[in-house]
Amino acid sequence: MQPTGSKAEFPEALIRARKQLFWDRRQSPPAIESPGFILKVMEIGTWEMVEALEASFPNPLLVQALEMAPCGSLSPRSWNFWCLRLGIDVPYPSRFAVR
Repeated sequence: MQPTGSKAEFPEALIRARKQLFWDRRQSPPAIESPGFILKVMEIGTWEMVEALEASFPNPLLVQALEMAPCGSLSPRSWNFWCLRLGIDVPYPSRFAVR
């Protein structure tokens, strides 16, 4: 996944999200442009982080993150919100579905 700008152009809200949303210090936080980071912001990011995410990445990349999402990465409520917000109809991933 590639952002709309260079790495130096990420909004401060996404840089803060990388520090605030990934609290397991045994692992390094994922890159801002990774699907894991995008999904975490979609699930528990603040509204400021969500706006920064949408400003930094085109909708097709956000859709791709949803399509690749493993079961449990987003709650059903968040999944529904993002499907409506992005104007797509992607079924919620089943724990039995192969991803």
